[in-house]
Amino acid sequence: MNRKQIQHFIGESEWDDSPFQKALARQIATELGEENGVLAFDPSTFPKSGKQSVGVSRQWCGRLGKIDNCQVGVYLSYVSSKGHAVVDGDLYLPEEGTKDKARMK
Repeated sequence: MNRKQIQHFIGESEWDDSPFQKALARQIATELGEENGVLAFDPSTFPKSGKQSVGVSRQWCGRLGKIDNCQVGVYLSYVSSKGHAVVDGDLYLPEEGTKDKARMK
């Protein structure tokens, strides 16, 4: 299997993921939905060296238990007694990263 094509499609090509997100929300509601279900936000950190990856900076890295070079992902999940599912997620972009115009490009 040629993973490069899949990686390009997901990471570089322009595609609208809103139909996928809507279908996922419907599926979660149907299979896991309950009156007392909750949304949970979960930040997760990924130690990194260098500054080539998006969002990498010296910041609190929970995985290491200290301030170090890392990325921070923030995830939204739905949780009920029937189970749980990740609904969405994104990388946190530190403010300092938005000031470096060359890096933003």
